[in-house]
Amino acid sequence: ELKRAKNKAFIIACDTAIKPLMKAGVVPDMFAVVDGVKPLDLVDVPGVENIPLLTSVISSQAVLEFHKGKKIFYNEDLYYVDKPFAELGIDFPKVASGGSVATTAFSFAYMIGIDTIIMVGQDLAYTNNKTHADGTFKEEMEETDTTKCVMVPGNYVDKIPTGEDLKIFLDWFNYYIKGCKGHRENFRVINATEGGARIDNTEVMTLKEAIDQCCDKEFDYKAAIEAVEPVFTGKNREHVVSYLKSTEQGFKNIATNAKKQKKLYKKIENMTKTGNISENEYLKLLTKIKKLNKDVLRSPLYQLIDDTLIDASIILRKELLVEEDSLLDEAKELARKGLLYMDLVDQCATLFEGVSANSISTVE
Repeated sequence: ELKRAKNKAFIIACDTAIKPLMKAGVVPDMFAVVDGVKPLDLVDVPGVENIPLLTSVISSQAVLEFHKGKKIFYNEDLYYVDKPFAELGIDFPKVASGGSVATTAFSFAYMIGIDTIIMVGQDLAYTNNKTHADGTFKEEMEETDTTKCVMVPGNYVDKIPTGEDLKIFLDWFNYYIKGCKGHRENFRVINATEGGARIDNTEVMTLKEAIDQCCDKEFDYKAAIEAVEPVFTGKNREHVVSYLKSTEQGFKNIATNAKKQKKLYKKIENMTKTGNISENEYLKLLTKIKKLNKDVLRSPLYQLIDDTLIDASIILRKELLVEEDSLLDEAKELARKGLLYMDLVDQCATLFEGVSANSISTVE
């Protein structure tokens, strides 16, 4: 059925669908990979490397290096990525990712103005007690024990089992599609999965019926995508290349900043060892630490470090709410936590400095 839709519908394949599609002779107009740990085997099929890719800057490095065609990125609120767009006054639209490749692809289709979206294979449930279709991760997927699964309304059955993660995506589709219809009256979603969970505000029909009804006009989608120019060209590209090449020095500056803060926290620690802390000296050191913190927070690179150290950040922030009995106890804890965290920042920035030296320095 999908072969009949070729050149009459803009076909977007989610990562796990690319292999079975290509095997069936259906070359999608675009495929999507947004997972940072997605195995290359899922998409490593001859010809896939040249199909336009909807992706994320934090997607699997192996997939991004394998892919040689046009890549389409979206705004993910990463300061490091957004900064050159802002500096050059270039709009960088967001896509409501929804947490999965399917929700991201759906949101992208809506954002580029497609008024009718046909969902195929979006079970959002364990159809036939399987997590994925045959031919995706394996030629034949094993059945899963669904006795303890969440039960949700189905398209063709009263109830169907689903996992907690899939239930989150199902709730997202219910919420997002309702919002889309509220903003665009003629927006239409057809669920042609022919099974799976029921999604609110969708029309249920077979894929054959959906294609017969909606795919009746030829259009050269390949030419339309090829006509899309790179965002950065000429002087703008030179600006971005220069910005990228400053990354190594930026991480080096953060590491230097962290070392300075460690020295200040060490001074506080040494003060506490005497058992008689000077409040004025303590406050002076805190003021210096605060200034260094402000300096590092201005760097677009710090968010990458903070995201990497997210577990440590959460633990330390929770501990900040614990009140100490005395100024001395407070200073001891502050020094301990500060030394621990700044040592991690130092290590992380130094690691990233090396990574950027080996990769970004080759950008031209």
